[in-house]
Amino acid sequence: MRVTIPFALWLLLSSLSSLSSSSQVDIEALWQHPVDFSQMKGTFVQLRSIAQLPIPLRSSGEFEYDPKGSLNWQVMVPVKSQVMIYRDRIVQIDPNGESLELNAREYPHIRVMSEIFFSVFTGKLSNEHFHISQLSSDDGWHLNLIPADELLSKQIVSIDLFGESQLARFVMVESNGDQVVINFQQLSYQ
Repeated sequence: MRVTIPFALWLLLSSLSSLSSSSQVDIEALWQHPVDFSQMKGTFVQLRSIAQLPIPLRSSGEFEYDPKGSLNWQVMVPVKSQVMIYRDRIVQIDPNGESLELNAREYPHIRVMSEIFFSVFTGKLSNEHFHISQLSSDDGWHLNLIPADELLSKQIVSIDLFGESQLARFVMVESNGDQVVINFQQLSYQ
């Protein structure tokens, strides 16, 4: 089993789903106004294009985010699996119930990734890790994120976020030529 920084990083950006439906996004407001909710749930369809394969791999499932410090990401199709992200570790559970844990003591990049992840989900964004720009969009908003952090830039070329009243699509291009596209559906907040 393998958990990569790029796989987990796309999860960071779901907090942008609270943006207004205006096509103009106040980027500075993203840094300064935390998102206020006690839980976020939704479903997703993910297409992962691997440079060496002719067709993308498709998976779908559901996720649940708790701002107190965890994200439960469950792939339901084609093979059930689960990834739990915490502030100090990532746990991946395969269909047989076997788990692999990566903790920040052994893998310091886990803490950096988790800090970024939770800061984005809570809306306490910082341009320390990404250069963020707004691109034109015919319907809704489009943000482009380019890694400013050296560790991230070795893994990620860019991340693009698209939405209207909530985050609808996430596109990440990795440095190895792979691409991840995630379409979010049925987002709900409590």
